[in-house]
Amino acid sequence: MSNFIKYFYPLLFIAPICAQSATGTKNANTSSQGWFNADNTLAIVLSSGDQSKTYKVSAFFTTSDPGDDASIGYVHGSWIPLNTHMVNGICQPDGSNQCTWTITNAILQAANSNQKPADNSFVDFAVVRTDDTTPTTGENTLILVDNFDVSTKDVLKFDLTAPQVSSSYPYTIGFNEQKIIYTLTETVVSPSFLRFDGYANDLTDHDYNLANAHLNAGSAITIDPITFTSGGDLQETGGYHTYFSLIDLAGNTTTSYERTWMTYETTKPRIASVASTTNDGTYKVGDAINVTLTFSEEIYTTGTMRVTFETGATDQTVDLNASGNQGSRRTTHSFNYTVQAGNVSPKLTVKSIAMTSGALRDKSLNDADNFALTGNNLDANHNLVIDGVLPTVTEITTTKADGTYGVGEQISVTATFSEAVTLSAGADFVITMETGATDRDVTITALAANGLTATGTYTVQAGDVSGDLTAASVSTTGEIKDVALNVMNSFTIGTNLAATKAIVIETTPPTVTNVTSDKANGTYGVNEAINITV
Repeated sequence: MSNFIKYFYPLLFIAPICAQSATGTKNANTSSQGWFNADNTLAIVLSSGDQSKTYKVSAFFTTSDPGDDASIGYVHGSWIPLNTHMVNGICQPDGSNQCTWTITNAILQAANSNQKPADNSFVDFAVVRTDDTTPTTGENTLILVDNFDVSTKDVLKFDLTAPQVSSSYPYTIGFNEQKIIYTLTETVVSPSFLRFDGYANDLTDHDYNLANAHLNAGSAITIDPITFTSGGDLQETGGYHTYFSLIDLAGNTTTSYERTWMTYETTKPRIASVASTTNDGTYKVGDAINVTLTFSEEIYTTGTMRVTFETGATDQTVDLNASGNQGSRRTTHSFNYTVQAGNVSPKLTVKSIAMTSGALRDKSLNDADNFALTGNNLDANHNLVIDGVLPTVTEITTTKADGTYGVGEQISVTATFSEAVTLSAGADFVITMETGATDRDVTITALAANGLTATGTYTVQAGDVSGDLTAASVSTTGEIKDVALNVMNSFTIGTNLAATKAIVIETTPPTVTNVTSDKANGTYGVNEAINITV
């Protein structure tokens, strides 16, 4: 084999040498081939040359591996002379019978039709005497350069691309597991490492040295949980950036922050308190009351949150749909509870909160599993009285004794309400009595002072008749409202007059309808007794 050798700095024997570059490039020759990266400088040294001759270097590019033990077969015209692409490309051995050529990536790119050699392509070199225009393999004028990294490998493999990494976990805002999921564009080697760089609530660098399967390219790599090589475990509420320092087989390096401004947190969110901006007071059906939930931290919902209010026999619920996503978090959630018919509460309060679907989630993806309040409920600081029960007429009664009454008789009639009410100004409350062909109205212009009753007088009129006096209906020419201003809209009578009293109305005068006798037809004289029935 030829005495010519190639070498990489800093190896000073029969291995390739890579001159020190301005960037301080390192080599990593751990595969079965030597590697050439963007920063390498290759020194090809000719030893024991003929001082009377001149020499040049030629190169051959290929995309396939020529084999482990042999150089690419030299074919005249296929190999590219490099002397036209480099300074001092033609060399005459010096007093030590040596020539040295410095090969850079720029020279190789110029020789390769000004194209950067493709990654994982190959190049081989030969030293050729300039006075031999058609050297062939084995001639003394042609020396195939060997010993790039081991004695049996004489082909360099290109890798001019630095390794890249992408990460799908941790998430860009927050995370709750001490793990990482990442994908490498190519296999890397030691001393590649990843770092959780603390910037808030933890200024520690948590480093993990990549090794074994964690160095490989291809499918996503999950390290769960990470046992850091240095720095210990992550700290609760610590702020972190993920940082990678990578070196590939060819010595190309990458240092990059993959994810930034993330918070590590495992504490689950809670609901801190419930408050309202609505003024204290009594509220009726249809009134809207502000309710504001305050959370222990920024949250978002992925489904439906149900807030249940204590409102008497039937609890009222309000469903809050998903509030957005991780990027639209909130520390409070305000909505309106609207009083429904039948709702009642002396002091409005939230009975329970639960998710009917989805989750209540913080920025680190912790889901709430306890919805008990950690602070005050509505009733602690607010006096919101709920009156969703509309007033009704519960009873029609009278103080008149049971009996039969005729024309001109006055009968007091009283309507009793389910709660205190008021009658709108200028309006009448009317009780209509069932009195035969013509019903009689009892018009009441004012209610009792306590608002619980309305009393008027029914005067029996000629033609009125009732076997058991009762009210046909009640009505108003205006509005009847309770304290909460609920308007009575049902005029159904609870217990009517006939249920508690037996009052008969009779106004038709008596008449003789028939006269009969028990005597047979015939002629009767003085002192004959005849019974007459009217």
